[in-house]
Amino acid sequence: LLISFTTPLVIGGLACSYFLYTGQVNEAIALSLVFYGMALIDISKYTLKEIRGLGLVQSALGLLALGVGDYALLCWIVGFGILHIGYGIFIQRTYGS
Repeated sequence: LLISFTTPLVIGGLACSYFLYTGQVNEAIALSLVFYGMALIDISKYTLKEIRGLGLVQSALGLLALGVGDYALLCWIVGFGILHIGYGIFIQRTYGS
């Protein structure tokens, strides 16, 4: 689980670092969503099946962020903020505490 999760995150972190270093902040924001989504998809085989759906949405949101440029930060807020809160509520109601 740990290797499956960290591999895309480390690769994505290096890619995002490069884009930040070159001043391409919107691209770094978008790629952080894409690689995080890929990590979630990869670990879904070891955790809850719903993780795969969250990963697909995160990756799709990251690809959308690549296309909208100046609104990439808004996509990031939706992905890492609103989606996680909604997902947490859904899991709590589905599986309980």
